Amino acid sequence: MQVEQLEVMSLDRETATEKWKEYLQAEKKSSEAHIRDLKKAYYELSKGHKILDFFETVKKLPLNKDGDPSVAIAPANHKTCLFHKDRNGAGSYGVRNGRGWRASNHWEVILPDHTFPNWPTSDSQNWNIVRDTLETSVPIVPAKYLPKAGLGNRFILWEVDKWVLAAPKDPLLLRRITANLFAIEAKWSLSKLERAIIRGRI
Repeated sequence: MQVEQLEVMSLDRETATEKWKEYLQAEKKSSEAHIRDLKKAYYELSKGHKILDFFETVKKLPLNKDGDPSVAIAPANHKTCLFHKDRNGAGSYGVRNGRGWRASNHWEVILPDHTFPNWPTSDSQNWNIVRDTLETSVPIVPAKYLPKAGLGNRFILWEVDKWVLAAPKDPLLLRRITANLFAIEAKWSLSKLERAIIRGRI
């Protein structure tokens, strides 16, 4: 996946560090959520990371040849990613927790109405969406990109040619900042061996 395709923000590290310190002080005076979120975003920018606006990225990217989302995002410590199509062009990315009848879906990234064109439906009431839940495999993170404290709060973003359980390519490792903003920490191409490992996890 090319970063140029994405909706990203960057700032020189010196300016970002000044802004981070400013919001660090502001947080002592105010408990407003936007103060905290801006502090976190400027901190990531001060480390030289780009900030991805995932909501705007998804709007910007075309659907794949099947008319499904062309990107997936999931917590880095899961094996598969779900996408659920909602009415009014909304959608949710998530994961399945548990197995068999105990399994339940947990939606991690919820996209607002009109993010996508309205999904095709199978009835005149525009209620039953065709193929409303999709699933694909999540990339694995190579050793050199593993955070010291583990994969908590890390997500992976990658391109999806077809929503099937198959080994993906060229992912990005992200750290979540807010509902829609993620710091880009790493980009890599999966090796033949890593793709074989993913196939064995399916």
